[in-house]
Amino acid sequence: MESVKHRFQNLETAVDDARDVIDASTSSWTGKGVAPDVIEVAKLVTHEWIANLVRHASFGGRKPDIILDVWTEGPCIHCVIEDNSDGFDLDVELHRARHELNEAPERGMGLIMVDEFTSELKYENLGPEHHRVSWSISIDDNPTLDLVPNDV
Repeated sequence: MESVKHRFQNLETAVDDARDVIDASTSSWTGKGVAPDVIEVAKLVTHEWIANLVRHASFGGRKPDIILDVWTEGPCIHCVIEDNSDGFDLDVELHRARHELNEAPERGMGLIMVDEFTSELKYENLGPEHHRVSWSISIDDNPTLDLVPNDV
């Protein structure tokens, strides 16, 4: 299990920086049996979560502190993202996003994609100004991801 951990404190570059961190790791992941589709979905989910932090999170005047930790275990990718935002209620926001999907389908898809493409999605309030989301992605959990055979 090789973990890639990175801290982001600049919201202006956090989305691009997170993409670069994951891109730098993907070549070793395919060599460990992680399907290319799982890697692409992991990139998308990570992008959406951090983009939502950048666009919507309140940091209450504090310097943002976002920690990305991502690793593989067999054919699965696991991720934990911690931040010092004020947090939110994931269940309420997912319900709102699904309800608003019919009214404005071009907006609010990020959380829905995160929920649909992950297993073991968990969002926790770890105390004042300390929140954690964790998720896993594998073909075993979502067979529709198996679009490209591993031996291609």
